[in-house]
Amino acid sequence: MVVNDSLKALEFLRSHNYYHLNKYFHEFMDTTGNFRDGITFETIETIYENDAWLRNHLFSLIEPFELKIKTIIANHISLKYGSDVFYRFDIYENVNAWQNTINAVLRDVKRDSSHPVVAWHMEHYNGLFPMWVLIEFFTLGSTSRFFGNLRNTDKNEIADNFNISGYLLASWLKSISLLRNFCAHNGQLFRRIYTSAPFLPSFFNWPSNENRSLFSISLVLKRLSTGEDWQLLVNGLIHRELIQPFLGDYGFPQDWRSYLNNQ
Repeated sequence: MVVNDSLKALEFLRSHNYYHLNKYFHEFMDTTGNFRDGITFETIETIYENDAWLRNHLFSLIEPFELKIKTIIANHISLKYGSDVFYRFDIYENVNAWQNTINAVLRDVKRDSSHPVVAWHMEHYNGLFPMWVLIEFFTLGSTSRFFGNLRNTDKNEIADNFNISGYLLASWLKSISLLRNFCAHNGQLFRRIYTSAPFLPSFFNWPSNENRSLFSISLVLKRLSTGEDWQLLVNGLIHRELIQPFLGDYGFPQDWRSYLNNQ
């Protein structure tokens, strides 16, 4: 690797663990473990900073969607089945999956026993929580699993709030929850191949078999975000010169603006 400025590189390494950067190094090594010719430390640093920029901006889109979908799910099934719907195994597709969700969520609830809402329900309702309270303790991952275990009728009725099918929303939730975890925990986005690929129907005008990149999940986020929030990301991509040479490494096509731009 070529290091053009040793002092600057050393300063960067003081605040960024070598093994945290190691996964980026391997993207530019050959089969013998040596760096390919012309690779500079400054290139790695730029790619890392691009990833950090993307994580922050993507998280700002995922966060309001997470709040919205959790609110819609809680309202829908509470009104339809009652406040104790979380404890009713009979309305879910798979009893074992339902039990796993219950165990995980209640474990998180009890871990936060000093929370005034938790303390109140523990004292006055013997630890039984209505769905609209419990949903606040769901992670996006547990929300995805919970939604995926609902009956198809309920999935479709909830997904209708986004003008899509329950099948699509289940697929998209799974992909977005995975991306959220990468964004929240400093995960690598550069050249990542996503195992939970979103299903992309024909209205995206994008090949459905090319759905394992960040770009494909970006198409989904555009559909689920407000126009104003989404355009902030697109404008940032347009004006961030450091990321332009690397957009292909995130699965962006040459004409990416025609897919992502609202204007």
